[in-house]
Formats: sequence, C-alpha cells, structure tokens
Amino acid sequence: MILNTEQKPVERVVETAFARIKTLVDGDTVIGKPMTLDDGTTIVPISRVTLGMLTGGGEYGEAGVASYPFAGGSGVGASVVPIGFLVRKNDSYKVLKVAESTLLEKAISVLPDIAEAIADAASYKK
Repeated sequence: MILNTEQKPVERVVETAFARIKTLVDGDTVIGKPMTLDDGTTIVPISRVTLGMLTGGGEYGEAGVASYPFAGGSGVGASVVPIGFLVRKNDSYKVLKVAESTLLEKAISVLPDIAEAIADAASYKK
C-alpha cells in the first residue's frame, strides 16, 4: 500500500471502508433485476439493506514505529433481507410481501383490497 502523506491516516481508513461498502451494496441489491416470465408477467425483487460501520484509529507518536505512527481499523456489517416482490401483469401492479412484521404493516397491506371492495360495492348498488 502506498502511503499518501497529504491525507490524514483516519481519512485513508474511512475512504477505504466506504470503497468496500460500494462493493457490498448497489442499487440492484435493494431493487433487484426484473425477471419476465413466459406469460409476460414481470417480477422485481425488493430487499431491505441494513449497514453498520465502525472506524477508529490512534496515533502512537514517539512510541510507535517511525514510519507508521498511526494504527487504525474499520469494520462493516451488512444485512440483506428480502421483503417482497413487485409484480406487473396485464398493466396492473401488485406488491407481494414476503412477511409483515408488525400489525401496522399488515393493516397497510390490506388497504388496497379494502378500497377495491368498497368501490365494487358502491358501483354494484348504482
């Protein structure tokens, strides 16, 4: 590794950590690549990505090795959880969730079906 003397050691550690994060997660990780089935249905996987990062360092001054008076390190943890699929079939879209984790998410997921049922009931009475 070539040391850049114009850049502070902590900046190098952070810069390297962020460069590694870019290799872990990109746009295709969150919104996956669309898959088209034989009948024309398109399915797009959707995931939740969580990242955690820790960076630290310190200078040893006179106590350290003269050419390397700095010690530092970084770590990254990543979690990718599939949460559902966006499905397009015959110009209609629907989100299919893998699993709802809270009561609120369950309630929100049924709202479109409830609105559609109310609209159908209102048009039936006319």
